[in-house]
Amino acid sequence: MEKRPLHLLLVSFSPWMLLLLVVQGVRSLQFRRDDFPDGFLFGAGTSAYQYEGAAAEDGRTPSIWDTYTHSGRHPEDGTGDVASDGYHKYKEDVKLMSEIGLEVYRFTISWSRLIPSGRGAVNPKGLQFYNNIINELVKAGIQIQVVLHHMDLPQSLQDEYGGWINPKVVDDFTAYADVCFREFGDRVAHWTTVLEPNIMAQSNYDIGILPPNRCSYPFGSNCTGGNSTVEPYLFIHYSLLAHASAVRLYREKYQAAQNGIIGINMYSMWFYPFTYSAEDIGATERTKQILHPLVFGDYPETIKKVVGSRLPIFSNHESKMVTNAFDFIGLNHYTSVYTSNNNNVVKTPLQDLTADIATLFRVTKNDTPTSEFSPGPTVDPQGLEHALEYIRENYGNLPIYIQENGSGTPDGTLDDVERINCLAKYIAATLKAIRNGANVKGYSMWSFMDLYELFGGYNNWHYGLIAVDFGSAERRRQPRRSASWYSDFLKNNAVIKVEDGFLLMLNSECCLSQVPNHMRPLHLLLLLPLLQGVSSLQFTRDDFPDGFTFGAGTAAYQYEGAASEDGKSPSIWDTFTHSGRHPEDGTGDVACDGYHKYKEDVKMLSEAGLEAYSDDFTAYADVRFREIGDRVAHWTTVLEPNIMAQGCYDSGDFPPNRCSYPFGSNCTGGNSTVEPYLFMHHFLLAHASAARLYREKYQAAQKGIIGINMYSLWFYPFTDSTEDIGATERVKQFIYDWILHPLVFGDYPETIKKVAGSRLPFFSNHESELVANAFDFIGLNHYSSVYTSNNNNIVKAPLQDLAADIATLFRVTKNDTPTPKFLPGNAVDPKGLENALEYIRENYGNMPIYIQENGRLSFSNLHHTDSLHCQLERSEILLLAHISIINYIYWHYIASGREAPDGTLDDVDRINYLSKYISATLRAIRTEKAAKTLG
Repeated sequence: MEKRPLHLLLVSFSPWMLLLLVVQGVRSLQFRRDDFPDGFLFGAGTSAYQYEGAAAEDGRTPSIWDTYTHSGRHPEDGTGDVASDGYHKYKEDVKLMSEIGLEVYRFTISWSRLIPSGRGAVNPKGLQFYNNIINELVKAGIQIQVVLHHMDLPQSLQDEYGGWINPKVVDDFTAYADVCFREFGDRVAHWTTVLEPNIMAQSNYDIGILPPNRCSYPFGSNCTGGNSTVEPYLFIHYSLLAHASAVRLYREKYQAAQNGIIGINMYSMWFYPFTYSAEDIGATERTKQILHPLVFGDYPETIKKVVGSRLPIFSNHESKMVTNAFDFIGLNHYTSVYTSNNNNVVKTPLQDLTADIATLFRVTKNDTPTSEFSPGPTVDPQGLEHALEYIRENYGNLPIYIQENGSGTPDGTLDDVERINCLAKYIAATLKAIRNGANVKGYSMWSFMDLYELFGGYNNWHYGLIAVDFGSAERRRQPRRSASWYSDFLKNNAVIKVEDGFLLMLNSECCLSQVPNHMRPLHLLLLLPLLQGVSSLQFTRDDFPDGFTFGAGTAAYQYEGAASEDGKSPSIWDTFTHSGRHPEDGTGDVACDGYHKYKEDVKMLSEAGLEAYSDDFTAYADVRFREIGDRVAHWTTVLEPNIMAQGCYDSGDFPPNRCSYPFGSNCTGGNSTVEPYLFMHHFLLAHASAARLYREKYQAAQKGIIGINMYSLWFYPFTDSTEDIGATERVKQFIYDWILHPLVFGDYPETIKKVAGSRLPFFSNHESELVANAFDFIGLNHYSSVYTSNNNNIVKAPLQDLAADIATLFRVTKNDTPTPKFLPGNAVDPKGLENALEYIRENYGNMPIYIQENGRLSFSNLHHTDSLHCQLERSEILLLAHISIINYIYWHYIASGREAPDGTLDDVDRINYLSKYISATLRAIRTEKAAKTLG
C-alpha cells in the first residue's frame, strides 16, 4: 500500500549527520539467505480490507473503509467488497506461500469481522475464518505475524463516539485485543497492535483524504466533520494509549504462557534536506518520530513547543504505561524524499498539523515542491540504512522488523524485473545495516499478492509476487518472475549480487541533514567572545576534589638526550632530526640531558610541589609494568595518536614522514589514502592489548590504572552557515570520536565509516571486545581553540587522503588565511576546554579525565643557550597565596624548545595562561559540564 499522496508525515524520521556523501544505494555486495543471522525470517504480507473481500458475508459489518469506498469519492477505484477474495481462497494462497518458501506471513485481522459491533459478542464465522487460515499456516510451517488494526475501525464505533479521537477507544481496542490473544495466541507468537499511525494522523484527521475523512476548513475539503487543529494529536495520543494498554494486557495475562512478542508499526522513510540552508535543515529536523513516547514516556520537546495546548498530556500513570510498551518496532519503508522549509506558512491562531511542521516535499530535485506528498518511485536503499541508524543512535538498538518494503508496477507485468532489482537492493541494505550493528530481526516484502490498493484500487498499482486477475470472477492467481526469484533465494540459498553503481544517486547538495544536539545553541555560542578566558573566579589548591592531582610532564626524545648512549638505538625522531629536513631545529641528541640529570630534576619537582609526573609509553609494556609497576600507579599507553595520524602518515610532516603524492611532499614512502587509518587502527589495538595485559597480570597487585591520551582542542564554526557547522562537526569526529567511539562502543563512528569507506580497517568481533572499555581514564592534551570552515575546494576523487576526508579549513583568528594544515597558535580560550569536556560527557558519559598537557605554546630556537641549561622558569617555582600555578599536568616541566621565544625567566604571560585554564578546569568540575576530571 505504498502509493500515498499525503502531506508531511508527522511521526517519521529526520536524517542525522550525513557528511560529504554523494548518497548512493548499497555498494557491491554478494550474499545468500544463509548470510542473515540465526532467527532472521523472510516473508510477505497482506491487509484485511485489501485482501479478504466477502465484505458483507457471514456477519461482517462495515468498517470505515467500507463506508469510504461506497461514498462515491473515488468511483474509479471501486471498492474492496471482493478484493483478492482471500476469504474464500486462503487455502490456495497458503499453498502458494509454501511453494515460494515464505518463512513468515503477516496479515491483519478485520475488527468488524471478528466483533461486528466493535465491542461485545464475537462473530463465530469470523472466529472460524481466522482459525482456519492460522491452522493452514501452521500446517505449512509458516510463522504467523498478526496485525490487530490497519485503518479499518468498525463504523459502529466511529458513529457512536468518533472512534480514535475519543478515550473510549482505548478500552474497546483492549477488549478486541483480548479476544485475539485468547483465541489465537496459542499459535500466534508475533503481534503488532497498530499499523502506520503516523500516516493516519495527517491523512485521516487533518487533510481528511482517507477515512474517516475528518478535517476542517481551510485545512481540508469535503470533510465528514472534524477539527484539523487538534484531532491529529488526539488520534496519535489515543492510538498510543490503546497500543500500550493492549501490550500491558498481553504481558500480564498471556505472554508467559504463549511465549510471544508484541510491538507497534510505523511508516518509515528518509528525508534529505533540499539545500544546506538552516531553514531546510530545520524543516528536516521537524519531521519527528513516534518512538519518543514509547522510549521516554512523553512527547518530544520540539512538538510540545510547536503544538502547545493543542497537544494532549500524558498523566503519570499513562506515561509509565506507554514507556517501553513494545518488544519490537515494525517499519513499513519504501523510499526517500527531499524536504525544505515552507516559507509560506504564517503563524496564526488556528494552525493544523501541516502548518505546525511547515515542510515541503520533492521526490526529485526538479519537482515542484508540495505540502501534499506522494512518495513516488525513488529507490534509495541507503535511506533504509539511515533510518535504522537513526533509530539506533537516538533510541538504542531496538529490535526492528521490516514489515513492508517493495515496489509497484502500473501495468501488472509478470516479468517484473524492476521489482526484483528493488527487492534485491533493499534486502542487501538490510544485511549491510545488520553488519553495521542494526538489530533487524526480519524482512517482509509488500505484498504477497496483488490487492485492492488503498490508492488506485485494482488498476493503477500492482505490488504482488502473485498476480491476480481482477477482471475474472474467480480472481485467478499467477506467480510473477519475482516469486520465482524470491523462492530461489529462500529455498535454494541462491546468491544475490548487488552491483556498485546502478543504484539511485541523490544530489550531493543535500548531504548534511541536521545540526547535532550540542551545536543547536549556535547563535548563543557565537555571542561569546572566542578568547574571553574564564569569568572571575578565586580559588586555592584545596578547592579541587579529593584525589585530584596536579603535575607537569615531559616526553623522552624531548627530555632525555643520550641519544646513542648505553645501547639506545635510533628512533624515527632521531632519523628525522638527522635527515637535514629542518637543520635550524637541530637534534634531540642532548635535549635537556635528563638521562644524566634526572636526580636534580626530581629534586626540583619535589621543591615545586608537583603531585604527578607523566612519562612516555614504550613498546615493551610488559617490561615496564614488571620492572617499575610497583612504584608507578598511572600508565598512559599512547600520546596523541589522533594528531600523529595526519602529521606522520598523511602529510608526512613528522617522522616517519610517511605520505604519498599529491598529499605530501618529501616523503620517505607511504600511502596517504590508507596509512592514517591503518596507523590509528593498530595503535588502538596495541593500546587495548597493553591494557588487557596490565589488567590481567599486574593491576590487582600494583593497584594502578591505565588509559590512553588524545590531543584535544575546541572548534568554533567560522560562520553560522550550514557548511561551516558541518565542517566543525566533522573535525570533532576525527579529533575526539575516532578514538573515543571504539573505546566505548567497540567500533568506529558511522560518520567516519561512511567517509573512509573501504579504506577504514574493521574490528573483528574479538578485536571489538578487546578495544571496548580498554581504559580506566582518558588523557587530554589541550592547549587552544580554532575557527573551522568547510573546505569547498575538496572534490570527491577516487584517491582521497585524511585531510580530504575531513574537508575542513582552520584559522587561529578570524583574520587568518585558512589552511588545511593546522597549528594551534597562541589563542587563549579556557572556555574551549570546558566545551571539550562537556562534549565528551554528553557523547560518551562521565568518564574519568586527566588533563595531561596544557601550557603556553610557541616555538623557540633550539640553539639558544638557555634551552640547554634547562633552567627553571618563574612559573615552575612560584606559588601564589591563592592559586597553584604548576598543575594538572602542565606542559612542560623542563624547557625543551617550546618556551617563550625569548626564553625569559619572568614568564608572566604563561602564568596568566595557566591560571585561566586551571580556573576553567575547576569551573567545569563544579558545574558538572565535563567528565569526571581526576587530574
